[in-house]
Amino acid sequence: MVQNCLPTTKLGITFPAPRDRPFCFAPLRKEAIMTTDVRSERGFAAHIAAPYILAFAMLAFEGSAQAEILQNGSFEAPILQVGQLTPTSPTGWTGGGFHMRPAADGTLIGDSYIWPQAPMGNQYADIGNQPAFALSQTFLITTPGEYLFSWYDNTALNIVAGQQFAPYQVALTDASASVIFSHALDSYDANGNWQSRSISHTLDPGSFTLSFTSLNQPFRTDTVIDAVAITAVPEPQTIALVIVGVILVACTKGVRLQNAGDA
Repeated sequence: MVQNCLPTTKLGITFPAPRDRPFCFAPLRKEAIMTTDVRSERGFAAHIAAPYILAFAMLAFEGSAQAEILQNGSFEAPILQVGQLTPTSPTGWTGGGFHMRPAADGTLIGDSYIWPQAPMGNQYADIGNQPAFALSQTFLITTPGEYLFSWYDNTALNIVAGQQFAPYQVALTDASASVIFSHALDSYDANGNWQSRSISHTLDPGSFTLSFTSLNQPFRTDTVIDAVAITAVPEPQTIALVIVGVILVACTKGVRLQNAGDA
């Protein structure tokens, strides 16, 4: 027989619940039952919804970007011999002064300058010291949105006084040769460090050409370029959706841990 195991009061005296009633029970308060049910329902909803929201957000994030917009942005193809300097254009690119792979000590066969090691991979491109050696690549944009253009620039390390400047221009044009953007920069750094550059711009679908052109003069300092990349910038809505998904997943784990602790 199930019996009540709550304390009892008789004649003003409270008697504790007897310990010899193995099947006694204490009635649960209504408030406690409602709180438990609400927490369980919320936890169940978060458990079900979180993975779907996060998966949808990640798909939207990936869908907003194009894979490999530029070809061979790190200039690792074709593979050169250590210390090799060649006037052949890197794979996927047009023009340029030289394609190079410095030795560990920065030297190149047949060249007197000391060159920096590549910031990405082993090779990079030299756009020379005059406009005739412009380096360019044409690419396609299939999804409208904001895109980030990034790259590194530098010069040889042993530049003598009077030649410690290396102006060049980075430009983007569309299929009709209209200029989308054009910026003049200087690749010389007194400490010989690679300089990180980036430009963001909103683009519609179409064909575009990215070019790097030296604005220097013959017998002046060359500019070298490496790690050129174009990446889609996620829209704010997509970022917010990813954050919501992560928060829901974290809350779901918190509910599980709490339930495990209560058990």
